Amino acid sequence: GPAPAAPRILRLPPDSGIGEGRGPVTVRRREALTRWTLASADVAATALAVLAFSALFGWDRVGLAALILLPVVLLVGKLSGLYDRDELLLHKATLDEVPALFQLATIYTLLVTVLAGVLVRGGLDAAEVFSVWSTFLAALVLCRSAARAHLRSLARPERCLCIGDAEVAETVRDRLRAGPRVKAEVVAVLPLGEDGEPALDGHEDLAALVRSLDVHRVIITPRSADSGEVLEVIYMAKALGVRVSILPRIFEVVGSSVRFDHVDGMTMLGVRRF
Repeated sequence: GPAPAAPRILRLPPDSGIGEGRGPVTVRRREALTRWTLASADVAATALAVLAFSALFGWDRVGLAALILLPVVLLVGKLSGLYDRDELLLHKATLDEVPALFQLATIYTLLVTVLAGVLVRGGLDAAEVFSVWSTFLAALVLCRSAARAHLRSLARPERCLCIGDAEVAETVRDRLRAGPRVKAEVVAVLPLGEDGEPALDGHEDLAALVRSLDVHRVIITPRSADSGEVLEVIYMAKALGVRVSILPRIFEVVGSSVRFDHVDGMTMLGVRRF
């Protein structure tokens, strides 16, 4: 007869749905500290830029009125996801968000140019407008880089639970150890759907495991690209409030030779020439 199916490691409760739990206190505190630190970095960048403008244009031309755009900087940063991006990532690099900072600096420069009669005595010429843009962008990158370096020096390593292919999970463990800018560690590996492995009996067992190991993030390393169990793990991890990362196996085949293609809310991968 046919071989028995591998036991299911995880099962959803009957009334389950996608819901975001509050998460462990450690995770909430670290993410709140990150958001406030990055916001403080943007405040410092704005103040630093105003000081630079004063030195470039003359101290008698730039007044404290230039700081009235600070709430706009924080609002645009929030709407752009610049304060919520780090909680999704293991590798938190300021250079990766340069496009968003470019946009923020452009909006700031546009507002300064429009309000130049109020903010800067005598207005601004083309060279000074470019100086405003480049100085503010440089200040944002500098202050945010310093803020993240400070956070890395203070924060505990992010504790990760790998669920899925055990061999791939060990590769993830090695990469996290080798990454100098990634402060995370794999505290446990749970194979998913393998014969002979101890099964977690649903949401309650996963919740107990997350609590006992103080897990901050679940990293899913599925053996196949199409797996209902992966979706179940995502549902339950989100219900527990821990962060979720997925290592798609398709990249083992095509590597980085892909271009993300967004078609009316659906994401596809365009494969470049090999």
